[in-house]
Amino acid sequence: MTITISSVPSIIVGQSKTVTLTKATNYTQSGEVTVGEDTEEVNLTVEGEYEQNTTAAENVNVSYTVTNENDYPNYDITIIGSPKGTVTQKTATVEIINQPQFVTATPRPQHGDKLGTDGLNGFEYTVSYSDGTTTKHKYENGDWLTTGGYTAPKMVQHLHGKIQRQL
Repeated sequence: MTITISSVPSIIVGQSKTVTLTKATNYTQSGEVTVGEDTEEVNLTVEGEYEQNTTAAENVNVSYTVTNENDYPNYDITIIGSPKGTVTQKTATVEIINQPQFVTATPRPQHGDKLGTDGLNGFEYTVSYSDGTTTKHKYENGDWLTTGGYTAPKMVQHLHGKIQRQL
């Protein structure tokens, strides 16, 4: 039996190095035994393992294996093709739920506008990440909430000493 691998799903930095390939999407197989009009159904599980998952990169080496090869002892299974994979950064989408009112009654803050006397109070947003996780953040009474499913945003020191929100 021949497995011809044409593509491999990408992975996200820090996530599992192993991916399961999908038949007809990532690979094809040929060589099932046919007796009369009946063709034996062979359901192989093909996995790819990336050599690294710590840095976003293209053209990352991936090794391929059939994990249930022992279920088909009458077949000599050969893998053809070894496409390289992609390790991507986790991306995020931010949805602002509530934004504090600005002193200037403009639909969008303008240069020079100042926050009202409550500062950030009432500021609430949700961050949805490409790995399926979500975080909720809300500023209330002078601090970030850390109860009721809310977490304080992580801050990182950026070059030039500026603090920026880490997604």
